[in-house]
Amino acid sequence: MGSPALESSLTAVGLNCVGTGPDPVPEDFSQDNWRAVSLEKDVKAVVVGFDKHISFLKLIRASSYLKDPNVHFIATNTDQSFPSSSSDIIIPGTGCIVGPVVMGSGRKPVIIGKPETLMIDYLKKEYNVDMSRSVFIGDRLDTDIWLAKKCQMKSVLVLTGVSTLAEAEKHSRSTVAADRDLVPTFYLDGMNVFNNLIRS
Repeated sequence: MGSPALESSLTAVGLNCVGTGPDPVPEDFSQDNWRAVSLEKDVKAVVVGFDKHISFLKLIRASSYLKDPNVHFIATNTDQSFPSSSSDIIIPGTGCIVGPVVMGSGRKPVIIGKPETLMIDYLKKEYNVDMSRSVFIGDRLDTDIWLAKKCQMKSVLVLTGVSTLAEAEKHSRSTVAADRDLVPTFYLDGMNVFNNLIRS
């Protein structure tokens, strides 16, 4: 379950993929049809990313594959929402797609994206990156800034995405340690400011 970009990334390293693209539920689809849903053979992993074509059939297939404990369950991230240009519209994120598969399968995924530290652990191991000299930049307090905190990096909140300065200030005034962990080291109005700093 995911986008063409996710499929391309997986096929680029030699992995065969199924399940991307539209998989709509037929109008006459009933409970009697559920047992006849076709499943691919030799599935080794269920990978869930953002999928604008999420459907009940995809949930059935993903949950069914995960009945086998030898099938890996991997999620790209569990973001609650995406940035929206309208204050009236909420764009559900990948977490809203991962959640139903978790419930349907009764299994928890390995999450490779923020705020899990898997990718940072890889950078530290492969390139000997010094976290104390590193800065992580992002637009979400609960993923980007939290990841930086867990990995002992400085952080920059960019105010062109999901989280706001008011939210960061609210966390900074909190007496709860977990809230204060979401406070960035710095913030910028946009990446253009960061580009100017690099050039200066």
